[in-house]
Amino acid sequence: MNKKKVLIIDDEIFIIDLIKDILSMEDIDCISAENFESGIELFTKEGCDLVLADKNIENSSFENFMEKFRSMNKNIPVVLMTGERGIDDEELEKAGINEVIYKPFKMDSFLIAIKGLLEIK
Repeated sequence: MNKKKVLIIDDEIFIIDLIKDILSMEDIDCISAENFESGIELFTKEGCDLVLADKNIENSSFENFMEKFRSMNKNIPVVLMTGERGIDDEELEKAGINEVIYKPFKMDSFLIAIKGLLEIK
């Protein structure tokens, strides 16, 4: 079985490290970027099976990232991480977002969502 790889895009190193620690316990590889531009470059070089992206990264547009990413790949699941509540489902679908994880998240529900999207039992 091929090991799954997740691309984490977040400008908070603490969050990146936390997610890497959680996913490494499940034998999932992680690569990370601190902004959307670097995330696109990393995806182009290394690929991934899932993208976890923070919505609010300083000096970076999530909407532009999604537009560019979806023009490159329509099949890889994208999980939006945010502390904002009440995001419109239509807006999510239009942007090509597969799932929303609200910060702060609980490890159990986080893992269930990620493993489900990666199709890991």
